[in-house]
Amino acid sequence: VARLIEVISSTIAETKLEPNDISDLVCVGGSCRIPFIQSQLQASFPSATFHATLPPDEVVAMGAARQCQLLVENKLFSELASPFPVPSATQDIILKIEHDVTLFQSGTPLPATKTATFEVAEPRATFSLREGTRPIGEGVLEIPEGVKIVSLQAMLNPQSGLKMVFSDTSGRDLDTFQIDFTPH
Repeated sequence: VARLIEVISSTIAETKLEPNDISDLVCVGGSCRIPFIQSQLQASFPSATFHATLPPDEVVAMGAARQCQLLVENKLFSELASPFPVPSATQDIILKIEHDVTLFQSGTPLPATKTATFEVAEPRATFSLREGTRPIGEGVLEIPEGVKIVSLQAMLNPQSGLKMVFSDTSGRDLDTFQIDFTPH
C-alpha cells in the first residue's frame, strides 16, 4: 500500500497539483474494495469524493474517451506516436453504378462496413470501382425482373480487400463480389 501511495504522490507532484486539488478519486479493481486501501487513499486525498463501486469496464472506457478528448483539444494527438497504428483508407473508394458513390472516404479506419441503396433501371447494371483515380475492379450485376432498388453492403478490410453483397429490398442476396486489393 505504501508503494501505491508513493506512486500516486509522485504522479500528483509531476502534475504540480496538491492532494487537495483532487476532487474525485475513482478506483477500479478488486484491491480498491479492501477497506485498508480505501482508508489510506481517503487519508491521502482528504477533499476527494471516493468512488469504488462504479462498473470497471465503463470507468476504463470513459477514462480512455476523456483522455482522447484532452489530447485532441490540446492538439497533442497528432504529435503522439501510437504503438498500435490503425490502418485507414488513404484515398476515397468510389463505386460507379450510373453515377459515382463514395463508399469509403479517405481516412476511414479499417476494417469498415458501409451500406448504400441504389435505384436501377436496367436488368444488368455494370459497375466499376476505383481507389482515388486507380481502377480496382468492375463487374456486372444481374438484376431480377421487378427489382428496382438494390441495397449494397460493402466491407473493406486491409488484409482481404473489398467484399460487396448486393441484395433486393427484401434482403434476398442478388450477388457477391470480392475485389482483392490492398488499400493504399
